[in-house]
Amino acid sequence: MPLFRKDTKNFPYLCSMKRKYFHIFLFSLLTLTFLASCVDEKYTSSPSDLLAFSTDKLCMDTTFGATSTWQLMVYNEHDKALMISSVGLLKGAGSSFRINVDGRTVPLGESLCGITVNGNDSVFILVEATKPVSPPSETPFVVSDSLVFLVNGETQYVGLELVCRSANVLRSYQLAGNECLLPGIPYLVYDYIYVPEGNTLTIKAGTEIYLHNGANIIVDGTLNIEGSIDNNVLIRGDRFDDVHDGGSLIPYFCIPGQWGGIYLQNAQSDNVISGAQIIGMNAGIILFGASRAHPSLTICNSRIHCSSGYGVYAQMADVSVTNSEISNCGLSCLLVVGGTTLVQQSTLVNHYSFASRSYAAVQVVGFVDNNGYRTSYPVDRFVVENSIISGGMSQELAVVYDSTLTSAFNMYVANSLIKGKDKFPQFFHSCKFADAHTDIFVRTKADYNVVPYLYFDFHLSDQSEARGMADISVSTLYPLSLDGADRDMTAIGAY
Repeated sequence: MPLFRKDTKNFPYLCSMKRKYFHIFLFSLLTLTFLASCVDEKYTSSPSDLLAFSTDKLCMDTTFGATSTWQLMVYNEHDKALMISSVGLLKGAGSSFRINVDGRTVPLGESLCGITVNGNDSVFILVEATKPVSPPSETPFVVSDSLVFLVNGETQYVGLELVCRSANVLRSYQLAGNECLLPGIPYLVYDYIYVPEGNTLTIKAGTEIYLHNGANIIVDGTLNIEGSIDNNVLIRGDRFDDVHDGGSLIPYFCIPGQWGGIYLQNAQSDNVISGAQIIGMNAGIILFGASRAHPSLTICNSRIHCSSGYGVYAQMADVSVTNSEISNCGLSCLLVVGGTTLVQQSTLVNHYSFASRSYAAVQVVGFVDNNGYRTSYPVDRFVVENSIISGGMSQELAVVYDSTLTSAFNMYVANSLIKGKDKFPQFFHSCKFADAHTDIFVRTKADYNVVPYLYFDFHLSDQSEARGMADISVSTLYPLSLDGADRDMTAIGAY
């Protein structure tokens, strides 16, 4: 019998069988190819092949216990994949942290198992701080834990450390009468503090007030801040972490717009801001008066810094600024529209660096044009003595004055250093003008990449032309400079 014979009767069946086996063979071949591609990345099981981390200890910024999140990078620096058998928190359910590993949330008290880190690849771990359970404390305290990784039978740790602060939380808070904020445990403000008409808010020396994003201090009564040169009242935003900006780490408190502003709305109030550090707001200090009712604001021994709007805006008010610094504002450091103003032994300087600006550091306005209609705002008195008005623009003192107006415009500037040109010589006495002020201050730019970072410093440089300019009868009124040092009686400005 021949080994093979042509069987025409069964030929269609045999062809069908061949096609069937061919499909099975093709499917098996594709499956093997797919599986082979999946196992190209083989795992290493060597105990010496371990993870690397962006830091061995994640030191997190100070917080009041509100939820905050930080990032840790986990690297596999080997050619083969690593299997993380488990990752979790050392303190388990008792931890003050929660973690998210490459997009997967790890329930509190549990671990995440079986995480692959491919060769020469990495994963993100987000560490979230939750409100720690601790008795109230006037001083910061540390909350700690560790991330625990099990890899190739070896245990690796990354420390977690968070500095926390207790706070008296004021949320949409309205005074019930005259009230006093005291030093000790700081105040954390959400939404606003509101002072009704007829009530006084007093803030004692050493008090710290941290305002959340958008929070304001709104005063229809009276504000009285009683700080001193050596024991300030601190008013600033509530964030202690940094923002990444083009590779730089900029502390949030150095950035404008972190909270709202201070609004003094009572046209008959007498407000005092003494010994205060007011930093990082949207609107600074705003007060409005009327032709027959001028609110009063006394600012002394204070620093108002880094506002995205005005430092101080005063319309038809009686304002006094002495031995103080108002600096780095998106609009003007000081804008007065009518009223009376006294500035003595102060530094008003604008090297705002977060956006371009078009307004002078100081503006004195005697009228306002609105749709072709001119409204007069009498400047009953504008006096500047022993002070510095400077900044990054060519003209840092703007005088909006029209001699044809019948309303008053009484201006007197003496023994002061002005960035710009002398446009109204009748107003100035023993002043220096310059198109460019160089080497007046220690530092007019911030270098955030240096730790500790080099920030703006408006102390006078050794060669500053502001030395030797003072009217000593004025400087002797302020024997201590703003930083508490004995004043050089021949120097102008706050330092």
